[in-house]
Amino acid sequence: MVALPGNHEMLISKKSSTGIAEEKIWDREMSSYIMGDNGPKRGGKDSLDADESRLDYSFDYKNSHFIVLNTDAMGKECKGPVYWIDEDMKTAETKKPGHIFVFSHIPAYGAPEMNGPGEQLENDSSFWNTLEKHHVDAMFSAHNHVYCRLLPHPGKTTMLIAGNGGSPLNEHCSASQKFYGYTLVKVYKSGKVLCYSFGRRVPKEGYMAPIDSPTVCRDSADISWGIH
Repeated sequence: MVALPGNHEMLISKKSSTGIAEEKIWDREMSSYIMGDNGPKRGGKDSLDADESRLDYSFDYKNSHFIVLNTDAMGKECKGPVYWIDEDMKTAETKKPGHIFVFSHIPAYGAPEMNGPGEQLENDSSFWNTLEKHHVDAMFSAHNHVYCRLLPHPGKTTMLIAGNGGSPLNEHCSASQKFYGYTLVKVYKSGKVLCYSFGRRVPKEGYMAPIDSPTVCRDSADISWGIH
């Protein structure tokens, strides 16, 4: 299990900025679920205000490279460290990984009707261009309380939002998005990457009501680089 921080852990309130105290608390309390410490230090090309080496980091598992991001770093709320990501993937590519996956709380592209300020990363296009340049298969996020699969550019990186795990769903959800669930990703030796979204509908009596429907597969797709 790997944990990554979100705005509810890093920001005391929507009007506050991330502080060093929140980052230290995360590091201390979630240390068992932090899988690396090779992230960016204070300063650098990303001009970070604090040492983010255990909040932004990467690791390898089997033939895949994983990047974990803190999208609410101190002084850099709603942003990702583009320069560090680029350098990390350049290093990873020397090992010729079969896949590269990026995980963050805030998505680079928000779901339709959920892509305003605070709902998606505020980096310029260089963030997504960097992912595509390095053939990242998919970026997995949440933050938007909905399940949504986006393909900003055909044949390239998938943006997959799996924010329907339990909180009340976003008011702008379409009828087909009104379900609670989880997302499963399977990486095959053949190189194929398939994702499945399983879920149950929102109870007729409301969010806190007992479950009244089965959990079934709601969406599936091949999200391998270059397949779409």
